[in-house]
Amino acid sequence: DFASGQKDPFWHRKSGKVCLSVVLCRGQDDKLEAYRGMNTEVSLPAGSLCAERAAIARAASDFRPAASIVAIITADPGGRLNPLWPCEVCQSWLSKLKAQNPEISVIAVSSTACDSFA
Repeated sequence: DFASGQKDPFWHRKSGKVCLSVVLCRGQDDKLEAYRGMNTEVSLPAGSLCAERAAIARAASDFRPAASIVAIITADPGGRLNPLWPCEVCQSWLSKLKAQNPEISVIAVSSTACDSFA
């Protein structure tokens, strides 16, 4: 849980901005499974890792098929940047994933409470 967890500023040392993402995958039993990701900015010249791609990689590391991804949601836990939409690199990843499952939903929220959508 981000709100109660201890944060290491090293991971966001370039911009100071934190983004959290959740990828939802449908399992064989039809239940949804959530995979979390967070952006990391170790070195801007080498590129940062966006929260969306981190969450997708986490699902892939758990051997979830690309076709099982049904939704991705990203938010700034501090609320300053919401609604957040995927950057161009993440949009490219998502377009490749949509070839596996055209029904993937990309969701932006107004707050981490997810009480309203953008």
